[in-house]
Amino acid sequence: MYQQERLSKIMKLLEEKEVLSSQEIMEAFRISRDTARRDIVKLSEKGAVIRTHGGIALPQINNIIEEYKGRQQLNVASKKRIGKAAAELIKQGQVCFFDVSTTVCFLCANLIKPSVIYTNSMDNLSILVEKENIEVCAVGGNINRKNRFSYGGEAREQLMKIRFDAAFLGAAAISEDGIYFEEKEDADVKRIAASRAERVIVLADSTKFQKKSRYQALPLKKIDILITDRDPDSFWRQRLLENETRIIKAGK
Repeated sequence: MYQQERLSKIMKLLEEKEVLSSQEIMEAFRISRDTARRDIVKLSEKGAVIRTHGGIALPQINNIIEEYKGRQQLNVASKKRIGKAAAELIKQGQVCFFDVSTTVCFLCANLIKPSVIYTNSMDNLSILVEKENIEVCAVGGNINRKNRFSYGGEAREQLMKIRFDAAFLGAAAISEDGIYFEEKEDADVKRIAASRAERVIVLADSTKFQKKSRYQALPLKKIDILITDRDPDSFWRQRLLENETRIIKAGK
């Protein structure tokens, strides 16, 4: 097979899988490591792919990763305070669910007490696995590459078999009728986890009151505690009070 024909087929396979390792290219086209490397260099020089550690990816995957990293850097000081305040609510031995959220990542970083944590977030897992006194349980399922979380039937089935002492959730936006998220699959996982929890605790900095998003996960009346970085204004204090949601302002 000529190189140009093979490059075309590599691109077709990459469009299906979005990422490919050098090993996968070698096996799919029965070529040597050196030949696979030359093909990768050629595609990279054309701008058709980006090189990753051990393979290639579509350019938009890199943009997605950079977008996610960018969100991690927003309102860092506020998120750190919120994460610390949330960690103080967890008692030794409790079983909790941590959702996918850049703010919940700071909860993971501040968690000290021995506990059992279930999470569908790849980033939460990478932080928690380093803590020897925390029992970490990964929620399985399909993987959303953009926001790095698992979802789907397998995740739903696993969550429905567990009772949590608390579910800690982030929020893309807070509206008068509840908390919202950009992706339906994300909202679905949060809704199920919340239904299995004794307490639902939402971690959200004050900017989330000014935002809009697509899919409702929970109405305000289902939220037991909201941890935020500033006192909500009178309008939001009244809405939260009406729904019996306790407000915790994270300290310095």
